[in-house]
Amino acid sequence: MTNLEILMQHPALFWLVAVAWALNLVMTACVAALPAPTEQSSAKYIWWFKFLNSVVGNLHRARNTAVEQSPNWQAAVEKEIQRRADTYKQQNNVNTDPVIASVSTPKGA
Repeated sequence: MTNLEILMQHPALFWLVAVAWALNLVMTACVAALPAPTEQSSAKYIWWFKFLNSVVGNLHRARNTAVEQSPNWQAAVEKEIQRRADTYKQQNNVNTDPVIASVSTPKGA
């Protein structure tokens, strides 16, 4: 007996599965529509954002620390660069700022 045959023989079970599936789709869409937290977001909003994304199974979004899509992207990049520079100084007993990256543009480009 297949799963479909079991569901057809038990209409209440069929409707329970169908409603649960539809509710999951609606809740997932609603939670996915929440804007990502920014640096101005309250701690309460950040908690709810992570909690709701965890509940609907969107664990990657709940745990994601990337902020490329958010308005505070530049501030986060600068903070990360400073953190790496501080770590480098601490590990190497250096008192000057290290060169993290340099970008040069070729002539004529």
